[in-house]
Formats: sequence, structure tokens, C-alpha cells
Amino acid sequence: MGNSFNAYGIDHVVFVKLASTVTTCWLLGLTEEQAMASISHVWMDGQPTRVYRSRGNTIPRKGWAAGDASRRGVQLTFYIRAGQPGAAEALSAKPWGFLTRTFGEQGFQFPRPFGVWTIQNVLFKTMPLQGHAVSAVEAALTQLRRFQEKKMSNPAAQIKSIELRTTAAANLIMNKTGPLRNAADRDHCLQYVVALTILKGAVPNSRGYLDNSPWATSETAVEAKFLQNMAYMFSQAETAHILEELQQDDMLVNDFVNLLARPTANPRL
Repeated sequence: MGNSFNAYGIDHVVFVKLASTVTTCWLLGLTEEQAMASISHVWMDGQPTRVYRSRGNTIPRKGWAAGDASRRGVQLTFYIRAGQPGAAEALSAKPWGFLTRTFGEQGFQFPRPFGVWTIQNVLFKTMPLQGHAVSAVEAALTQLRRFQEKKMSNPAAQIKSIELRTTAAANLIMNKTGPLRNAADRDHCLQYVVALTILKGAVPNSRGYLDNSPWATSETAVEAKFLQNMAYMFSQAETAHILEELQQDDMLVNDFVNLLARPTANPRL
């Protein structure tokens, strides 16, 4: 738990590749020496970066990255069965081993002996969204039940704002501003999945992320997102004034630009 590959830009599917490789070795009846050789090739591979899961670059590849990693693990195992050798120092070689090239002088920390800890602490993802948002959706449903007990029947109109407190990993991966470009972008946006849960009154499903989903095109959701983004630079009063002025059909371009200008020495960015 103390070794975050995310911090070094490496996608977690490296572990999928590793597990797939070892499992395939077992299924094929390979020896322990062959299994170790297969594992060495996993670490010698260049590992995928997390860019396809990050803000502004979230694309459907994140949905097939694990399958691609599993495919590669199977392929490497067949190479070994065909007679390819492994490299004994794929992890520890200086300066080109995986640990040195990834973690540098800090090295890799082993907080506990190898055993069954990981298997006993598996988190099962029970809903179609980024894993770090599962607890946020559960919390939203709990809060929604409280709203209903107070006879609140229109969350979109009755909820002014929602404050979320989350982990550093969730903030890094899922806290997004600006437009959400596709389904992959939406299911990796904390604000979207929480808003969808409350507006829908249920756990999101995969259809709620599609481009033609009523939730993705909801005027209420779009307006809420717009106001959230405006709040980064303008007060509520300023935003209200801008919206009022925009009702003028004959507004000139320079007048529009002047609306967004901030005559202050300390602009909020």
C-alpha cells in the first residue's frame, strides 16, 4: 500500500499483466523457473502510463487496458514455454532495472512479507464507475434517503451545493472541471457520478454515461457544471450579472469580452 505506482505515472494494469502471466504459467503446467522467467519479462516490458485515465485525456482505452495487459501476460508465457530465457535482474539491475528506473534512490518498500494480505483485502467494484467513487455514491444514496425523509422531492431545485471530502487519489483522478467529452470521461468524474446518483435516485449504470443519455445532456446538469466552473473566477453576484447581460441579442463581441475582464490586481485563477 505504501508504493504508489500512480505517483510515477504507471497504470495499475501492470499488476493485471503480472497476475495473468503467473496464472497462465500455472494453467500450462510450467516449472517455477519458467514462471520466474515469465515474470521477469513483465518487468522488462515498458508499462502503460496513466495518461488515458487523466483529466482531459480520459478515453475508452481505460476500459480495455486490463484486457490488453492480460493478453500480453499470456503472450509472454507462451514465449517462455517456447524456450525464451528470462533475466535474473529485471527488477534489481543497476541502472536499468525496473525498480531503479522507476523509484530511483528511494527504492521499493516491502511493508510486509509476501503472503495472502492482498487476497484478503480485495475491494470488489459493485457499480460501473471508477473505484475511488464507490464510497461517494454510497454516501450520496444515504444522504438522498435523509432528504426524502424530510419530504424533499426535487434535489435539482432544493440542493444548492454539495461538498465532498475524499482521498488524494480520488482528487487526482476524478476531480474534473470543464467539458466531459465521452462516456469514459464521465464515469471517471466524481462530480458527475455523484450528481447522477442524486438526480436519478439510484446507482448509476453504464447507459447514464453515454453521449445520448438524458443525464449527459440534461440542462440541469449542464447548468450546474457551468455555475461550478464560473465559481472558480467569479462570485455568485458577478455570475448572475454576466448571465443577465447575455440575454441581450445585440451584444457586441467586445462587450462580451469586457464582461469577463476583471479590473483587479489580484485576479482569482
